[in-house]
Amino acid sequence: MDRINEGKFDQMMEDAIRCEPLAELPVDFSQLFLEQVKIEAKPKFQVLSWIDLIFSMVMTISIGTAFLIPIFLPIQLTPMMQWILQWGGYLLTKAVFNLPGIIITFGAVLLAIGALIVGGKGMQLFLKNFKEKRNVLSLL
Repeated sequence: MDRINEGKFDQMMEDAIRCEPLAELPVDFSQLFLEQVKIEAKPKFQVLSWIDLIFSMVMTISIGTAFLIPIFLPIQLTPMMQWILQWGGYLLTKAVFNLPGIIITFGAVLLAIGALIVGGKGMQLFLKNFKEKRNVLSLL
């Protein structure tokens, strides 16, 4: 029992638990107990839900279409498709080579913001520790 919250009610409960005689259980106790407890039906086990099925069908159709485009593409459009794929490869290569510069710039900005936050918190802690804040502020 919690010593801080000891009260009359807690003492009454403690006495009731200690002094109550133990009685024999009724013969049909388990049946009476089970009648009072409502058992909910278990959900049916499903490996895949409808969302998984729809998503997998969309992905399969998309990938299949990507593989079948070159087969069903007219011969006149083949050079144009090759040019588009080469242009996409060039843009992807350009993006990959520019990625380190983007990451370094983003990291420097985050480092500067973090340094400002740490400096501000340090200044608050420094000023909080001094009792005469006005004298410290006049020094700055």
